[in-house]
Amino acid sequence: MSKFIKAVFLIVTLLVPAGIFTFLKYFGNNKFDVEVMYEAGVPDKYKTECNINSVPYSISEFVLDKKAGLKLAAFDNGSDELEFKNISIRLSELFKDDLNIRLLAKDDKQSPYFKTLIVTAENYEKYIGCNFILEDLNQLVLLDEKNRIRGYYGRDLDEIDRLIVEVKILLENGVDGE
Repeated sequence: MSKFIKAVFLIVTLLVPAGIFTFLKYFGNNKFDVEVMYEAGVPDKYKTECNINSVPYSISEFVLDKKAGLKLAAFDNGSDELEFKNISIRLSELFKDDLNIRLLAKDDKQSPYFKTLIVTAENYEKYIGCNFILEDLNQLVLLDEKNRIRGYYGRDLDEIDRLIVEVKILLENGVDGE
């Protein structure tokens, strides 16, 4: 093989990936989004049990205030207070005023780490289930400023990391995600 053919082959081999990269960089659109849940309505189970008919679904203002910004709802499931503290500290350090964290707790339980909304013990699970479309109280629920549900997250490290990424995406796109 002659040196000329080798040189042409080398140049083509280098230019093709560079050309693809340049094309995608200037003409591609890399925008991520976090979907709004229940835009077509809630599952049938909640329509009958909780009498929910609103489409798209958003949480009522009396449950959580319609304060500007993203909201994260945590639920008192009898777990260790230290877990709430660790989650709150990590999220507060990252997002300061961009994320309002609320703990929904039974009766008179207060938390120094979260703003707490008190719910009576006998109605607690139904109240949480019907308002947040939630069966597992060991989850966190992310809401946008229109009180629409944007995601459910566990309390382990991987899920908190996913929550952080999705909050950053929503903040980058605008708090209401539109």
